[in-house]
Amino acid sequence: MKFLTHKGKRYRIEEIDYGFAFVVSNGKTKWLQINKHLAEFPKLYKRIIKHEKEHLDSKNPHIDFWTDFKAGFMYDKDLLKFMQRYPRSFLAYLPVFKENGVWGCNWYLILIYGISLLLFGIVAFLLLRHFIF
Repeated sequence: MKFLTHKGKRYRIEEIDYGFAFVVSNGKTKWLQINKHLAEFPKLYKRIIKHEKEHLDSKNPHIDFWTDFKAGFMYDKDLLKFMQRYPRSFLAYLPVFKENGVWGCNWYLILIYGISLLLFGIVAFLLLRHFIF
C-alpha cells in the first residue's frame, strides 16, 4: 500500500484504473485515488499529485472548483497522450459514477455542463433570432 505525506499527515493512495486522480473522503478520513497508469508519465504524475495536494488543503468545496479551474489540465499535451493510451480515463468527465456498488454524482461537472448548455442555448437563440427573424 502506498502513502503520501503532506503537511505532517499521511494519506493512503488507492490505485484505480479509471479517471485520473481524486481526493476521497468518508467524513472522517481523506485518501487519494490515483490511476495506476499515471506512473508511466512521471511529469504528469508529479503535476497531478501537486494538484491533489491543493485539494487536500482546501476546506471549502467552492475553492475546490477554482483549484480545478485554474489547474490548466484541459489543454495539457501529456494528459491528452495519457487519455489516448488509456481511454477509461475519460470516465473522469462523466457527471455520474458508480463506485463500490453505490451511485454518486459530481456536482461540479453537473454545474459546468449545465452552464455550458445554457450559454450555448442563449447564443444559438440569439443567432437564430438575428438571422431568421
